[in-house]
Amino acid sequence: MSAINPEVRVNRRPVDKSARRERIAVNASAPSSASFAMNVERLLSVLNLLLETTQRTGLEAKVTEIVGAIQSVVNEPGNAAHPEQLAQKLAALADVAATDTLDQYPVLSREIIEEFGLEALIASDTESKVRAIVQSNAATPGVALKAVTDLRDEIAGDTKALRQIREGLKRFNLHSDEIEPDKAGISFIIPRGDESVPAPRLISDLKDFEFVENAFERLATGHQTGARVRALASSDFAITLDSPLSVGVAIAFAIKFVIARYQEILNLRRSQIELRKLKSESAAQAVENDIAERIAKISDDVADKLMQKFNRTAEEERAATRKAVLKIAYMIDRRYRIEVRVSTAGKGKKEGAESTDEQALASARSEILELQSTTKFFEAEKEPLLLLTVDDDLEQ
Repeated sequence: MSAINPEVRVNRRPVDKSARRERIAVNASAPSSASFAMNVERLLSVLNLLLETTQRTGLEAKVTEIVGAIQSVVNEPGNAAHPEQLAQKLAALADVAATDTLDQYPVLSREIIEEFGLEALIASDTESKVRAIVQSNAATPGVALKAVTDLRDEIAGDTKALRQIREGLKRFNLHSDEIEPDKAGISFIIPRGDESVPAPRLISDLKDFEFVENAFERLATGHQTGARVRALASSDFAITLDSPLSVGVAIAFAIKFVIARYQEILNLRRSQIELRKLKSESAAQAVENDIAERIAKISDDVADKLMQKFNRTAEEERAATRKAVLKIAYMIDRRYRIEVRVSTAGKGKKEGAESTDEQALASARSEILELQSTTKFFEAEKEPLLLLTVDDDLEQ
């Protein structure tokens, strides 16, 4: 370890693992509001995401390999091959850390991770701690070995605790807000920050949610039965509508393409800022024109894709779809979250055991999950970027 220059020694703050896990269990099991079912479901989604991510990154195994490499340095301090091996293990951890950072998680997921003290399961957080420990204790590998071993044990303990909590919640059916296999739950989560939501805005939002649901139902099914509320959550100001599965596909499809256009415009806006720093006003103005054109075409472009996807041609449907897309873009630009939830029914069935209808439903659910996989870490800028206006005088 002498190849790494020592800096200040890192003394890691003792972690009360049992207290943290008790806090997780209490928060997961103690209902405190009418939104308990949705909060538990959200907690489960965060637990699943963390466990899936740690499995994908192989975090515990990589830290264990680093522990072994440091142990070799301690056992044979004169062997030049051991520091090189340690450097390789650290580099491998750094590679996965780049793919798993806390800011990639949705805001509410980050709040749960921070509240429960689960940052050790985020690869980037652990990588920075391990790197600091190794660098700060280059001359005292025994100290580094103890600190990194403690960190590895923390990861292992937290992972085990999350699995136990997840299984406990499922065992007692606390995720019982199950969605029927042919349905989708369309959740609209209203941002409120530290303030309450004004009643007029909430009423306007509810009308917009209903319009989006109805327009996409006509698009996807050819008829309209009317939006029905499945669940309300007071803590998040969230409303979940009970929708046909095909409506979930349409909305998830629209969200994906709206967010893709948003990210294009965000990148162009950043380029424009750099051009203005370089005093290249003509180029900056050309980018401004491009941005304006892309914003103006959001609703038309996405509506056209949807009309093609669902084989629709009626101009009345196109107009309603265009307006619904515009409302979705307007919400996303103002940091609303729109999530499409589907049933987990049918998982574990043998291939070929499903009927044709079941296969079609399973295909639709898979499509929704695939569409949302590219948007689940998206978070809009704090200030509106698109600055859209919605014409509420149009016939609804």
